[in-house]
Amino acid sequence: MIRPALRMWLRWWMWFLLKLYDTTVTIYSTLSDDEAEKTRQQLDRTMKADAPTDAMRDWPRRLLHVPTMTSYEWQLGNVYGGIKNPAYNILTYTWGRWALREALHPEVVPIQVEGISWSIPRVHPSHFTSTQFQKVTKACTTQVRNPAGWLINRSRPVEFLWLDVACIAQDRKAASVDEIGRQAKIFFEAEETFVWLTTFDFDSLKNITDQLEQCIPRVSGAYEDVGRLEKRLQLALDSLRALLSDPWFESLWTLQEAYLRPDAILLSQEGLPVSHNAEKNRTLLRVLHRASAIYNFCLANLRFESSEYAKVRKLCLSTIEAIDKAGLAALSTQNPLAVYGVSRSRSTLLLEDRIYGIQQIFELRLGRSKPGSKPTDTYSLVELEEQLGAELLARYPILSQLHVIMEPAKLGAAWRVGPKSIVPKLDLFGNGNWKWISAERPLARLSTHRSGVLWGYFEGRVCEFASLQTAWASVDSQPRYSSLLGDITSVSIFQDNTEALLDSPEYQENRYQAIPRDRRQHALARWLCKYFADEKLCVLLLGNLTGPGRVTPDEREPLDLRYYVGLMILQQEKAGLTYWHRLGFCAWEIEHLVYDGREAPEKAFLEGEGNQWQPISGIFG
Repeated sequence: MIRPALRMWLRWWMWFLLKLYDTTVTIYSTLSDDEAEKTRQQLDRTMKADAPTDAMRDWPRRLLHVPTMTSYEWQLGNVYGGIKNPAYNILTYTWGRWALREALHPEVVPIQVEGISWSIPRVHPSHFTSTQFQKVTKACTTQVRNPAGWLINRSRPVEFLWLDVACIAQDRKAASVDEIGRQAKIFFEAEETFVWLTTFDFDSLKNITDQLEQCIPRVSGAYEDVGRLEKRLQLALDSLRALLSDPWFESLWTLQEAYLRPDAILLSQEGLPVSHNAEKNRTLLRVLHRASAIYNFCLANLRFESSEYAKVRKLCLSTIEAIDKAGLAALSTQNPLAVYGVSRSRSTLLLEDRIYGIQQIFELRLGRSKPGSKPTDTYSLVELEEQLGAELLARYPILSQLHVIMEPAKLGAAWRVGPKSIVPKLDLFGNGNWKWISAERPLARLSTHRSGVLWGYFEGRVCEFASLQTAWASVDSQPRYSSLLGDITSVSIFQDNTEALLDSPEYQENRYQAIPRDRRQHALARWLCKYFADEKLCVLLLGNLTGPGRVTPDEREPLDLRYYVGLMILQQEKAGLTYWHRLGFCAWEIEHLVYDGREAPEKAFLEGEGNQWQPISGIFG
């Protein structure tokens, strides 16, 4: 039965709709035909302006109908050009750095698109021509065969394409900025996404990606022939450098798009896909898998320190650097904070795009793209970075702190990831096929507080670092528990490079490398306890992360692992202000602390229980 209050509400709503209808009919009846048509158009524009936060939901504001090269605006019911709920694909490419000013190369014309009020940017033909561009747009929506005979599309027929220049007004007004803030939804809902690598013809792209497949063995191991190892590594480095020379791997916008759709199909200059095998096209995800394998292969071979391996080490370090700089290692982790951490190496035309061009990996809408913002609002890069940091603290209290400060940050600024911080490779779980954001189980509340500068602010449970160090050492010294982990420790410590830790045995001045999960972890924990024995070094319990576990010989399916994550904070006072100085973060595993049905005595404490954990709030940075 309908409740009385709900019944009254429904009656009122029906009365309102009837009154609105009567009013509209009255208006139309008293106006001339031309005036009535203008009124209808005005109402349509008003409804469309409100659409992104209302009826439009996950649908793009516009879609390009490729057979007619007409850009259709969204209509109620998700209708584009008379077609309801059409399937659409996406083309990701780069063009901004090659856009021509009005007076340059007047003979160059853009692709012709009907149904839009703005001009399509003209692109220098050294990057691509309008003929090539139009050919590729058609390739993304038709059953085009590559030279090996494989089809681009295997799903339902697609005639629509989301193409930035045809679907987003190039004027940076409210509607276009709003669409920039909806990229995640648009990309998630696309049937297929295609990456156009404009600098490689089909044969070149196939050769480069084939070399990436063949350059290293499937299983890494020591080589009896150092010369052969050098050749494999040189081939890997040359292939990677060749692939990464395409400007698609330099743009910040394409970094975001790669994170949103790693399954994107690679297209050559001609718009042709490269077949991977008899069933699949070669995708960006395949490139990420091979780059990850090469990365790990290089890390494994850095252990050879004899003089005959000098060239091997040099090649390994150069390869690791190339993969890191391009963001391939970060993308392969599916950790959005890691992707944001490498975004500074990507290029943008506008300074504020350093946030607008990456915000959607966190599914955030900031600055002018935030719903309800005014068209006249402007934001500096610093303001946008602070907005991003504050949103990450509030939404993802664990993820937001999984970074390491590489250079001393300004007072109060260490709470947010920035240009001087990196996201270390955590290696906590058995594989990377999971989402960091959905893995969070927060146990603390983080926000911001302005006291001169913008500080981080926490509310949660805190214990002394020394208590945790004792518990970690205890469980790792008991074979009944430590044997389940093999040769790794239950704890991982990731320390910041701050002045407070200059004397640390693990202080790293140059390139950051995570401390191995071995006895060095316990040695560092003991040093921290001793060094700060007369100060208040504590750990704020941020919460826990759950993800796929490591496969063991006696298990067909890996069990989920759960890690608790804590923020290492040191109480400080300056000019009468008491605050907590961030020193890094730590993570500890607890699933192995059950033996023969009995839990380790330390397990409850390591899960945040007991009176050693005290509720505290304060500012940190």
